[in-house]
Amino acid sequence: MPLSSEITPRAVLTAMQRVADWQLAHPSTNPPTGWIQAVQDAGMMALAGISGDPQYRDTMLAMGQTNDWQLGSRFYDADFIASARPTPNFISFTATAG
Repeated sequence: MPLSSEITPRAVLTAMQRVADWQLAHPSTNPPTGWIQAVQDAGMMALAGISGDPQYRDTMLAMGQTNDWQLGSRFYDADFIASARPTPNFISFTATAG
């Protein structure tokens, strides 16, 4: 089904969910603590906060658990700082999600 050409909150949310669903069905082969994955993680966290579908939050929780909540080995490298970006969002989201 094609996406709507409308720029409405519902249409944007639908597009975000379709992209996220595709990405979840086709997992990234990039390093889990690198900047490329960090971009997806940040988008997934944004979606988790607005979609109402728990699969996006659960995906991020599983990612953190898989990585043992660790960042990469080069702490002052921008790639690994980017991978830490979703963590405060996740903590805040889980604290308010009930």
